[in-house]
Amino acid sequence: MKIASWNINSVRFRLAIVERFLRENEPDVLCLQETKVIDQDFPADAFVRLGYSTVLHGQRMHHGVAILSRVPVTEDDRLDWQANREARHIGVRLPNGVRLENVYVPAGGDVPDREVNPKFGQKLDFLERMTAWSAGLDDRPTLLMGDFNVAPLECDVWSHRQLIDVVSHTPIEVDALDRLRAAADWVDLGRHFHPAPGRLHTWWSYRAKDWAASDRGRRLDHQWATPAAAGAATRHTVFEPCRSWEKPSDHVPIMTEFDFCGGAPAPPGRRGHRLRPTSRTIPFPTGIMTSNGRRRAPPAGRLTSNGRRSAPPAGRAGTSPLAPPPPPPAPRRARSTPCAAVGPSPSTASPSCRSKPPTTPASPPSTREAPPPC
Repeated sequence: MKIASWNINSVRFRLAIVERFLRENEPDVLCLQETKVIDQDFPADAFVRLGYSTVLHGQRMHHGVAILSRVPVTEDDRLDWQANREARHIGVRLPNGVRLENVYVPAGGDVPDREVNPKFGQKLDFLERMTAWSAGLDDRPTLLMGDFNVAPLECDVWSHRQLIDVVSHTPIEVDALDRLRAAADWVDLGRHFHPAPGRLHTWWSYRAKDWAASDRGRRLDHQWATPAAAGAATRHTVFEPCRSWEKPSDHVPIMTEFDFCGGAPAPPGRRGHRLRPTSRTIPFPTGIMTSNGRRRAPPAGRLTSNGRRSAPPAGRAGTSPLAPPPPPPAPRRARSTPCAAVGPSPSTASPSCRSKPPTTPASPPSTREAPPPC
């Protein structure tokens, strides 16, 4: 499943490039921010023709968010983290049970001082309300994405030294975003796939005559996942060439691809069983990715009913659990030892040979619920 996010800066004015992006990249879901249109005037028909339904939370002239989807979505909600009814959030549930939250964080004005600039204070309060919401999440796999209007890392801006006192990169905003991230152990998918200090920008000002030549970018757009959902992520792309399209937004689309079948999200559980960075691992479609970003091979052998793994049968280490079982061994003359049915003498018998195996190999017992539909 491909899920994208884009601050489009007026969906009606830039309808052509949204349609182009959908045709060329075929995301299953596209989260839009700053649509700048009320729901009644949203150009939904254009997206219906491309196979997308729409979930809208619009506002005249300013703000506004929308979700375009070609998969069924349910349970949409709208949270007022701005506390003034501005249209800055919309959330839905995907068919596999994953929650998807689309958010447009306020820019915060020009002066990083809430006493002088009330808009800056509103931005900080917005992030704190998001943090409180995040801390109350259960274990349901959740994705949070959109225009956060904060570039948290030094390498997320073209010049840390020149932007340290500029709104979007100030220490107080970075600290607020860090608290939000820590509240639910969010995984920053952009930096998960493109680690620091690599260059990774999603926004370039309209003020530059040649945005590519000056390359004064910032990473303001983000896609985050709770650990239960991050394990299904397989790729993250920033579509930088879109900044050169006709009538471009000052932001470019970002997209993460998920394998919700090969690395299915964990089912909801109790609050106390949430994944923590140092205690649990996150399943990936190939191997296992630990929470500190290192990959290790999946464990071999069968998972027994007591939760332990037995040694893999000789000659089959590392084989897929879906591979066809080998034919049963030929019957041998019974002996008076416990391992007589298996073959080796008692002096060389393996510890795993303590009981007679079943005639027909059995599938390993499952301790997990069936994964949700893809």
